[in-house]
Amino acid sequence: MLSYIDKYIWSIEKYKSNGNFQDIGYLMLYSFALAFDVTGREEYKKVALEAANSLFASLKEGNYLICNWLENGESYAGVDSFMNIGLWIWAYDQTREPKYISAVTR
Repeated sequence: MLSYIDKYIWSIEKYKSNGNFQDIGYLMLYSFALAFDVTGREEYKKVALEAANSLFASLKEGNYLICNWLENGESYAGVDSFMNIGLWIWAYDQTREPKYISAVTR
C-alpha cells in the first residue's frame, strides 16, 4: 500500500510553494500531512511544513490570502483561503510554533 501512496503523493509535491496555486493548504493537508499522521514518515511531514510556511508569503493584513489569479491583484478571504487554515492548525499541532496559530487567530 505504501508504494501506491508514494506513486501518487509525490506527483503533487511540486505545488507546496507555488504562490499561483490557491489550494496549497487543501492539497497538502489531505495528502502529505495526513500521510505523515498515518505513517509517521518524516519526509511527508517535511513537505507539509514547507507548504504551511509557503502560505505566509501570500498572507496579508486581516488574514486575507493573495489570490494571484484575480485581476488587478485583488485579494479576498474566500473558501479557498479558509481551506489553508487547516494546514496551519496541523503545523501548529506538530511544532507548537506560535506563528501558525497566530496566522489562524488574528
